[in-house]
Amino acid sequence: MKQVVEDLRGKLRDVSGINVFMRPIQNLQLGGRPSKAQYHYILQSVRADELNDWASKLQDKLRADPLFRDVTSDAQLRALQAQLNIDRDRANALGISMDSIRTALFDAFGERQVSTIYLPTDSYSVILEVAPEAKLDENAINNIYVRASSGTLVPLASFTKVERTVGPTSINHVGQLQAVTVSFNLAPGRTG
Repeated sequence: MKQVVEDLRGKLRDVSGINVFMRPIQNLQLGGRPSKAQYHYILQSVRADELNDWASKLQDKLRADPLFRDVTSDAQLRALQAQLNIDRDRANALGISMDSIRTALFDAFGERQVSTIYLPTDSYSVILEVAPEAKLDENAINNIYVRASSGTLVPLASFTKVERTVGPTSINHVGQLQAVTVSFNLAPGRTG
C-alpha cells in the first residue's frame, strides 16, 4: 500500500493547481484527531498571532527536510477581515470610554434584546441591530455614534480606522485553547 501511495504521490506532484494529500487508511483508527496525513502535531496557545506564526515556522522547517512529506495544517488563513483600530488617546480626549465603544458596537452589530412584545397568544423579542445590508461594508462605521461623557454624540469614525487584513476562515480548538494541527507523512522506509 505504501508503494502505491508513493507512486501516486510522484505522478500527482506534476499536476499544477492542486495539492493532494494521501494517507493509507487503516481498518481500525485508534485515538487522535483526523488529519490529512498519518502523523500530526498540535500547537496550542492563548495568543492567536503567535500560534499562527509558530505553526508556519514549524511547517517551513518540516518542508525543508526531505524526511517529511505532505506537510500541511488545518489553519485556514485566507479570509478577508476588517479590523477596527481605535485611537484610545483621541477617544479619551473626546470623553469616550472603551465600555461605551464596546456597547455601541454590540448595539449595532450584535443582537441585543431591548424589549419584549407580549400578545395574548405569544411573545416577541425586540432585537436592536443595524440593517442587514449595513453589515456588508465597513462604511457602516461612519453611521455609528458614541455618547461622550459630556452627553454629545461623537461619530465612531472620528477616532477609529478600519483596516483590512487576512484572517482565519475558521478557528480550531483543543479543549479551551486555540490550536493548529500540523500534519505530515514520512518518506518511504522511515518510521515515526
